[in-house]
Amino acid sequence: MQFLINATFLTQDDQHPIVGALAIDQGIIIAVGEKEEIMSIPTREKNIVDLQGLFVLPGFTDSHIHLGYYSRSLQKINLDGLSRQECINQVADAAKFTPPDTWILGHGWDHNHWPEGYGNAAMLDEVAPDHPVFLTVKSLHAAWANNKALAMAGINVNTKNPPGGSILRNQDGTPSGILLESAYPLVEKIIPEPSPIEMAEMLDATQQQLWRLGLTSVHDFDQQLILQGLQILHQQNKLKLRIIKNLHAHQINAIRELGLVPGFGDDMLRLGSLKYFADGAIGPQTAAMFETFTNSDSLGEMLFTPQELDEIYQTATKLSFSVAMHAIGDRANHLVLNAIEKIRRKEKEMKMVALPHRIEHAQILKNTDIKRFKELQVIASMQPYHLSMDIHTTDTALAGRGIQSFLFKSMLDLQVPLIFGSDAPVVDPNPFLGIFAAVARKNRTEDPVWFPQESLTVQQAIKSYTIHPPRASAMQDQMGKLARGYKADMIILDKNPVKIHINEMKKCLPVATIVGGDWVYSKIT
Repeated sequence: MQFLINATFLTQDDQHPIVGALAIDQGIIIAVGEKEEIMSIPTREKNIVDLQGLFVLPGFTDSHIHLGYYSRSLQKINLDGLSRQECINQVADAAKFTPPDTWILGHGWDHNHWPEGYGNAAMLDEVAPDHPVFLTVKSLHAAWANNKALAMAGINVNTKNPPGGSILRNQDGTPSGILLESAYPLVEKIIPEPSPIEMAEMLDATQQQLWRLGLTSVHDFDQQLILQGLQILHQQNKLKLRIIKNLHAHQINAIRELGLVPGFGDDMLRLGSLKYFADGAIGPQTAAMFETFTNSDSLGEMLFTPQELDEIYQTATKLSFSVAMHAIGDRANHLVLNAIEKIRRKEKEMKMVALPHRIEHAQILKNTDIKRFKELQVIASMQPYHLSMDIHTTDTALAGRGIQSFLFKSMLDLQVPLIFGSDAPVVDPNPFLGIFAAVARKNRTEDPVWFPQESLTVQQAIKSYTIHPPRASAMQDQMGKLARGYKADMIILDKNPVKIHINEMKKCLPVATIVGGDWVYSKIT
C-alpha cells in the first residue's frame, strides 16, 4: 500500500477540494485526508512517499487525439511554424540521406501564414526528384505532394475529385500537388504502413511522451491499425495510458457483425463512440457556414444531408453507440444538433437512457444553438490550443465573426459538459498549453486577449481536462478526481497551477506521473 504525504492535493472533488495525503491500494485511491488520518490506516506494508510540499492533481485526459498520426508525426519532418521555402528546404535536406524511391513524409505546414499561398508539386520535385514526397497540413485537412507521389497514386489530369474532396489543379488541368479533405487519402493510402508490432513500439514511445506532459488518459480517433498496436501493447502489459478507442463510420458493418458495444474492453482499453465528419475546417474554407467566408462566395461544405445525419444517429442508437461528430462551422453544428434533437425524441419514446453524444470541435456557433447543447445533453469536445493557432486564420476567413468562436465560458455558464483535447498532431498535446489558451485566449503572452468574455479560470480549464472527460465514457465515478474509490491516476507538479501567473502556464510540466498507482514517469529523486 502506498501513502503519499506532505503535499497539496488539488482533488477536483468539491467535498474535499484540498487534502494533505492519500493512500493507494491495488491501483485505487482508498482514502484521502490529512497526514495523521491517512497514516493511521492499518496495513502490513507501508510504502511512504514524502512529497515535500509538491502539488498533486488528477491525471489529465486528452479528449481528442489521433494517436497513430501523432506517433508517426514524431518520426516525420516537423514543418510547424515554417515558411513555404523553409518547408522546401527541409525536404531537400531529407532527400540527401533518404534512399531513392523511399517516402519523405512531413507534417505541420500552414499556408494560412504564407503570403505567397500554397506550394505545388514542382517545388518539391526540384529538391526531391527521386523520392515520393507527402506533407500533411497542420489541420490534417489537406496535403502537399510531389509529382512522383501523385503518379504512384494514379492521380493525373483525368482523375475526378472524390466526394467531399478537391484536387487543386494547374491552368492546364494537371494536379497542382495540393489535395484537400478526402482527396489526400488517395495518396496516403499507398504509403506503406507499419506492421502492428512496429505500431505497438511507436505507441509505447508515444505514451512515454504523453506521460511527461501529464496525460494519463486519451480518447483516440485513429483507425484499425492503432487498435491492433494498442492490443499488442496491452497483451505485453506495457499499456499504461488509459485509452477510449473511438471507431470510424466505415467500421459500422464490422461493429454490427461482431456485436461490439460501447465500453467493451477494460480499464486500460475500451471502446467509445462512432466518429463521423459533418464538415471540414476553417483554414481550407471547407467548414459549413451560414454566411460566406471573407472575400469568397463559399459557404464551405456539408458532408451529409439532413436526412443522412438522421440516419447516422438512428443507426448508432440501434447499436447503442453514441456519436462523436466533427462539426466546425455554424451551419454544420446547427444541422447536427437538429439530428440529435430528433434522436432524443426517439430515445424518450423508446424509454432509453440518453446516449452521450458529443460534437468534436463545436468551433463556430450561432448564439441560439449554444443553449441546445445543454437542452439536448450534448458533450462539447473542444480543443483550446486550436484557439491560439486559429486566431489569425479565423479573423482572416471570418472577418467580424470571431466572437462566435471557441465559446468556452458560454458553454460552462449553461453547465454544458465541456471536455478538452488537443487534436494532436494538429497541435501540441501538452494540456498546459491548452489551459493557457482557454484562460488567456491568445497565442503569445504579449498578444491582446481575443474576446475575453469567453475566458475561463484556471480551475475551470483543469476540470475540462479531469472531471468532465470521463462523462463521455461512463467512467465519471472512476476517473477525474482524487477521491476514495477512484483510479490512482495523478500528476505531481512543483508549483500550484491555480496560483501562478497565466503566462507561466506554458512552462508547466509534471515532475512525475502516476497511472493506476504505478510511477510511469518521475524526475523526483
